[in-house]
Amino acid sequence: MTTGLIALYGAGFVAARIIARLKLDKPLLNHIVRYANTSRRTLAATMTGTLFLSMFIPNFITVLLMIPLVPSLAPNPSASDLPTQQYDVSGYRITLTLGIIYAANIGGIASLVGSPANALLLLALDSQQIAAEPLTFLRWLVFGVPMALVLLGLAGGILVLTRRDTLPEYTAACRSGNHPVNHDQRTGLLVITLLLVGAIIYSSYDADPFSVVPLIGVAVALLSPFAIPLRGETARLLRPKDLVDGLPWRGFSFAAAVILIAALIHQAGIVPPLLSALSRNLPSMHPMATLTLLVTITIFLTEILSNSVTAIGMWAVALAVTQHTTADILPLMVAISFASTSAFMSPISTPATALAFGESSKKTLQPMLTVGLWVNLIAAAWISLCAYTWIPWVLHA
Repeated sequence: MTTGLIALYGAGFVAARIIARLKLDKPLLNHIVRYANTSRRTLAATMTGTLFLSMFIPNFITVLLMIPLVPSLAPNPSASDLPTQQYDVSGYRITLTLGIIYAANIGGIASLVGSPANALLLLALDSQQIAAEPLTFLRWLVFGVPMALVLLGLAGGILVLTRRDTLPEYTAACRSGNHPVNHDQRTGLLVITLLLVGAIIYSSYDADPFSVVPLIGVAVALLSPFAIPLRGETARLLRPKDLVDGLPWRGFSFAAAVILIAALIHQAGIVPPLLSALSRNLPSMHPMATLTLLVTITIFLTEILSNSVTAIGMWAVALAVTQHTTADILPLMVAISFASTSAFMSPISTPATALAFGESSKKTLQPMLTVGLWVNLIAAAWISLCAYTWIPWVLHA
């Protein structure tokens, strides 16, 4: 499965770079605002589009594509037809930014490629010799998409209720011209489709942990855009400099600082005693209570440790718990993976959140904390319910 993961994440990154190279985000913006004649519809369309992209492109890459669209979705009052006193541009942009962050993280639930935590889950299952055959890309979609759509609706509803004073009655989004998709952009979309579909199919049948020959094939496929010429130009579909052009280095710097802080907290030795206490006490609880507590602790611990560090620690707790109970370890570890992606309060919780926050106004922090608390609680309840009821059935069907 290792080569399959390289194919999935590599195809997602190359797809994002092609989108940036050919400015395919402009047609995306036009599609988002085409029927969104109110700010609430604009928010819903933006969140839905972000979720859809996160199903096929890793969520931390998706935010790199969506965050730059916020100024066009919420332009300055002088660029819109709305009276200045009815349009809080700063507040509306913060609301849209939060919507993108929520949708990108929830997209990490929808598909196997959506979040780095999912890749870590497969590696953890392999290291513990736990059968992970049910966790193919397509099988994941069966339970991931319904879960994500419901959670997206709940998160969007909470965002509207708590931030309704920042939403103007009518949308102020401006379309970036009515330009049809040109030949080069159509070529780019075709290449993106072939890469993503090929990666999905290959990962679904890749059972070898690592093999050189398939890896070479994956590398050739991922490098193919560098050989495809553009119409009427000597340049290619992708150039080496396109891999780094336009990347949000401020966001990357913030994400790097987040990783450093999480590492320092982990090295301080604060967390292991907590995890040890959980491992001793959880086996005596009802399975549903155990699952809910593990999911809730994972979500809130992720707010201060980042999701990768938290997920690894909580998987160890889950393994210890199942040694003394009859609980099925696979749904439990999947639920922890979901929970580690569903932390919405802190800018250091996930790579997607850190990158988005690093490129956003620092005024985003206060509403992120307050609104995120409610979304966290809803997410904990929904993930626990699904992981206890129907996800085990889907995994073992």
